[in-house]
Amino acid sequence: MTPAGSGTWAKVKPWVLPLIALLVVAGAAWGAYRWTQTQYYVGSDGIDVAIYQGIPQDLPFIQLETLIEDTGIPVATLEPYQQQRIEDTIRAGSLEEAREIVESLTVDIPEPTPEPTPEPTSSPSASASTAAPSPEASASGRDG
Repeated sequence: MTPAGSGTWAKVKPWVLPLIALLVVAGAAWGAYRWTQTQYYVGSDGIDVAIYQGIPQDLPFIQLETLIEDTGIPVATLEPYQQQRIEDTIRAGSLEEAREIVESLTVDIPEPTPEPTPEPTSSPSASASTAAPSPEASASGRDG
């Protein structure tokens, strides 16, 4: 005689191990995704320096990064080595650390030098009126 319920266990047993494995894989995937969302990095949004939450990789149908701040600093204004660092992305442990990285980039941006203003010059008509009288005017004045 077989114990009561052993037929049910025989039917369920092949599904238990795959179901447990699926739950473990799903839990690990969720944990990995949650971990990526605790990461930050400084990169480019195509034009400006930007701060992202996540990691700079994507999986099919899953975006692992979110734009947090667009700094408004054009990547083109940075030194070439800094531009390369931004294109490669700079990891940060927190949002505050990412902001400090951006701040360090802006410290190195050279201030634009103001254009020198030209000194005013006198116009040709003004200098003609203050010039000495022409010889013809002097001669006509003597005929008198």
